[in-house]
Amino acid sequence: MVARAYWDVGGTTMITALRAIESHLERSFAKARKDISGRGALHTKVRIVDDVIFVKMRMDYSGLEKNLIRYILEQSEEANFYASVREQSRFAALKTLQELNAELNIKALEFSIDIENNYAFTTIVLTHELERLIKEGLVAEPCKAEAIPTP
Repeated sequence: MVARAYWDVGGTTMITALRAIESHLERSFAKARKDISGRGALHTKVRIVDDVIFVKMRMDYSGLEKNLIRYILEQSEEANFYASVREQSRFAALKTLQELNAELNIKALEFSIDIENNYAFTTIVLTHELERLIKEGLVAEPCKAEAIPTP
């Protein structure tokens, strides 16, 4: 990993810096989703609150995908389904986060799907408060999202 100077947020507002990081994560997580599942989100929204990142993706599920997801939910197999994609998702998210600050790590990664409204949700709990790190200028300035390799 190339060392980058931490972002000097002194010349910008905290809200501007926070939104820039959220926008960077939106692009990175959307790219990772497409790489992992073969289909990307129509729209991705990220919000950072303390040590938690909330990701909301508007999806365009096909009829077959909706039926498959409904079946998985009816059979109470969502834990197994989510476990099947958790490692790839963790790898992609961690790579992106550690480009911002090498000390960031993931404590928990949870998924849920609202199939009727075409949303996929991810909650990422971090080992450090990302919001505070941004405020203190301890994150690297985000660059344009790059391809995120999967294991």
